Amino acid sequence: VEVSNQARSRVKLVPNWQGPYRVAKVAWDKTYCLRTTEGVMLSRTCHIVNLKKFYP
Repeated sequence: VEVSNQARSRVKLVPNWQGPYRVAKVAWDKTYCLRTTEGVMLSRTCHIVNLKKFYP
């Protein structure tokens, strides 16, 4: 999956999405814990509205 970049509203040329990441586990309903492709867990959780499927 890719995560929406919250800084994009302030800076015009910043990429809209960060990633790719893998879903590690479901934290709560519609909230996910993610990890990098190397296996490192992200320190924050992400809501489903801020995620999109990554197509290589």
